[in-house]
Amino acid sequence: MKEKENYSIPRDPIVKFFRGNNFAFLGTLNKDGSPQVTPTWIDIAKDEGQELILINTARDRLKQKTYLEIQEYQFQ
Repeated sequence: MKEKENYSIPRDPIVKFFRGNNFAFLGTLNKDGSPQVTPTWIDIAKDEGQELILINTARDRLKQKTYLEIQEYQFQ
């Protein structure tokens, strides 16, 4: 099996994208393997020197619980 290649994306275009009036389609897999895709507003914020990606959701929703369980994220 081919090893996964790592690459770097320039920081400025990513920050500009998240600071604009944007929304993203966030997808996960349900426990039964079916896809769950949700359009949601996204933003970026600074916290103690780190830039954090903010995902708009309500506390205790399935979306919030699912994303807290994920260990690896992909942006496409």
